[in-house]
Amino acid sequence: MLFICSGCDYVSYFHGHGKAAFFNTFFQHAPLITGEHADGLLSDIGEDVKERGFLSFLRLIGTLYFKKHISAMASLKNVETPQQLYNSITEASIKEKHVAWYNTIRSIVCERISDERDRVPSHTSMWRHWFCCCWVGMMWNNATQQDLNEDLPEPEASGWIKKSDGCFDFDWECDEVHQSVQKTINFLTKGCSCKTGCGNQRCGCVKNGRKCGPSCNCHNCQNVLPSDEVPSTSGFTSSTVAPYESEDSDITDSDSDESTTSETIETETISNV
Repeated sequence: MLFICSGCDYVSYFHGHGKAAFFNTFFQHAPLITGEHADGLLSDIGEDVKERGFLSFLRLIGTLYFKKHISAMASLKNVETPQQLYNSITEASIKEKHVAWYNTIRSIVCERISDERDRVPSHTSMWRHWFCCCWVGMMWNNATQQDLNEDLPEPEASGWIKKSDGCFDFDWECDEVHQSVQKTINFLTKGCSCKTGCGNQRCGCVKNGRKCGPSCNCHNCQNVLPSDEVPSTSGFTSSTVAPYESEDSDITDSDSDESTTSETIETETISNV
């Protein structure tokens, strides 16, 4: 699975993180990522266990970006390892703790990067990426069977969208994130030039149900967002695949000290580790 989820013929790769980086990260932090006492393993790809496998995958990707920006993690969070950062998270459930840990790393990285391709994907995007990985892993496991597609779920339920021409494309994000991103793009790129305060439907922004933004050239504007609601220009935070819920879970925390990563991913698609 390590080979698949780091990028192959069917699954996207992570910009700036090649196979060597993935394998080095895995072997250096294997007990945290998929150790004997970890919550979930990379080999958990079946329909009944892939949610646990996702936790292992999230630890792998989070650790990958943690290593690349370790100096920032040390200065901002006073931690030297991804395990220490995970132990500092106080969320109640295992899912919530993993998501909070991952989002902490993501937030720090987003403040440091200058290239959009280096952005850390959202955990909801990683949920879909993991579905694709599980599907490919199951198909590869069937390589010695007479029927390669035996017991495989439909691609439309595993992170892909079937287009009108019969080809498949990736289902990258949940609708809520798509809408949030589009709303921010509109806020940052579309504007009005009103002279009378933007107080009625004559204002294009008001007519389209949005607040005036940086692209507006209006005067005495009354249609502004409170400062704490202005979208960030440094990064977005966060269908065919069931959404990843980070609320209560029946997964219990491990007692091990070694138990407890449009987007950055580009063209997308491991065998059991």
